[in-house]
Amino acid sequence: MIIAIISVFIIYAYWYSCRSSSLLEKEKLANITIDYMNEENVPDKMKDIVYLSFISAGKWWFFPLVCISSPIALLLANDRDAANSDEIRSKGDKVKLQDVMDSILAVNMKRNPITSIFFGILTLLLSALAILIKVLFGGLKKLPSVSSSVLIVAELVNTLRTKLHA
Repeated sequence: MIIAIISVFIIYAYWYSCRSSSLLEKEKLANITIDYMNEENVPDKMKDIVYLSFISAGKWWFFPLVCISSPIALLLANDRDAANSDEIRSKGDKVKLQDVMDSILAVNMKRNPITSIFFGILTLLLSALAILIKVLFGGLKKLPSVSSSVLIVAELVNTLRTKLHA
């Protein structure tokens, strides 16, 4: 009985420390997101993606969903999609999309560290497998980046969201 009570306190302390450490990152993410939304030369589509990512950043399912679907997008994406995503990521005078995505990653890593490590390793393994499959079938013209596949997944999720709510 005492071991069970001690275990409950340890689990609660772990949960509390993860949530409290992610609060500072969530505040930084909010500030970066506001700055990105105030950028004038950023397309509205990217603002929608950033808003959806900001809202979903604290959810337990968001990071695993992006991690599992990124290698699939990496496998299915062509060079044109990667070039378009590189062009979109470079827009923004003060805040870049990469800054927002890095902050979202930091929030998820601090809020759910065990899950993030597991799905991060799984993403690396699946991405390596996807690149290997593209090389074997001759579809790889240049080495794609995982961040461009994450952006493709975010665009897909945003498109599905707008179609469902239309």
